[in-house]
Amino acid sequence: MRLPFLRALLPAAMLLATPALAQSANHQLSLGVGSLNYTSFRRPSSGFTVLEAAYHRPVGQETPWRSLRIGGGLRTGLPAAASNLPLEGFVQVQLTAKVGVWEVAVGPELGLSGFGKLIDLPLPADELFEMEDARLGPAYAAFHAAPLRFHFNWLSVSALELSLGTSLSSPGTALRIHLGLLRLGVSL
Repeated sequence: MRLPFLRALLPAAMLLATPALAQSANHQLSLGVGSLNYTSFRRPSSGFTVLEAAYHRPVGQETPWRSLRIGGGLRTGLPAAASNLPLEGFVQVQLTAKVGVWEVAVGPELGLSGFGKLIDLPLPADELFEMEDARLGPAYAAFHAAPLRFHFNWLSVSALELSLGTSLSSPGTALRIHLGLLRLGVSL
C-alpha cells in the first residue's frame, strides 16, 4: 500500500528539486551601485560612487562544484577627475551557499583599478606623499562578501556587499574599501 504512494511521490519530488538545483547553477548577469574608497596611513582617496556590470557562471553542474562560481566585470565611477582613470576591471571566484531564497557568496577578487589616487593635502610632507603615491599601483587583491543576497527564480537581489583589499604593488600601503549598496541580477 505504501509502495504506490512512494512511486508517485518520487517523480514529483524530482520535478520540484530539479528547478531549484538548476536555478543556483545558472549563468548570471548583474548591475550594481556602490561606493569605493582607498585609505592609507596618512590620507584617503576621494570617495567614488561606482556603477558595476558583472557576469558569473558556475564552474560545474555536478554536486560538489555547483556552489563554486567564477566571473568578472567592469566598474566605473564619479567623480572622474579625482581618479587616474575612472575604470576598473576585475575577476572573482565565489563560493555560494543557499538556504531557501537566501544565497550568500564569498571569495577572492583580483583586478586592475584606475581609482587608486590619494588626495593631496596642504601639509609639508610632499616627499612622503610622493613615496606613498608611488607604492599605490593599479593591481589589487580583495576579499568579497555578499551576506544579504537573495535569489528568486531568475532574479537575484543583493545589498550591502563588502569587499576589502589592498594594492598588489605594495600590500598594506592602502586599504581598498568597496561597499556594494544594491545589486540586481538576472539568470540567463
